Amino acid sequence: MLRQEVSPSKDPLLFLQLAFSSTFFAGLFQASLGLLRLGFIIDFLSKATLIGFMAGAAIIVSLQQLKSLLGITNFTKQMGLVPVLSSVFHNRKEWSWQTIVMGFCFLVLLLLARHVFIAGGGKFFEGTPEQMYQSLCVTLGSLPKPTRVYCGHEVSMNSTHLACLLFNLPCPFKCFKDSWSVCMTNSFGQR
Repeated sequence: MLRQEVSPSKDPLLFLQLAFSSTFFAGLFQASLGLLRLGFIIDFLSKATLIGFMAGAAIIVSLQQLKSLLGITNFTKQMGLVPVLSSVFHNRKEWSWQTIVMGFCFLVLLLLARHVFIAGGGKFFEGTPEQMYQSLCVTLGSLPKPTRVYCGHEVSMNSTHLACLLFNLPCPFKCFKDSWSVCMTNSFGQR
């Protein structure tokens, strides 16, 4: 948008000044909205508006990734649908089959990982109550008694303290200095 008003090649200093100024004021505006707790304003927008905005942003990001996915070096600077697609098809000679194969392999890997590692826990701790019982009680319960199990994924110090207070449990902690996670070092025998 700024490129349409000021050319970075003709007047680079003015272009940088305007880019930094607009970025600064956008950040200041967002920070003030956050400090004033005005995030509830988004609730007044219709769901169709929000979905349209997110879908449009996703399309723009996806189209801009075609340059890297296809291995094109001379790509358009515009973000519209027609200029990007015309740039993609006008530069068919620059397409690299190695880049395309690598990109699609990683895309398939990401889509598979989404189903295998749902919410970061994988299928081991996900699913129906019966599946969770099978994973937790049968599989983990069959380990020898002195086996230590470290339950620390996405557990904060406060939530662990709260669980210990609510259920009247002893809470021996092992805290890691470089992370927010806490590992409870109880063994199955202690439980």
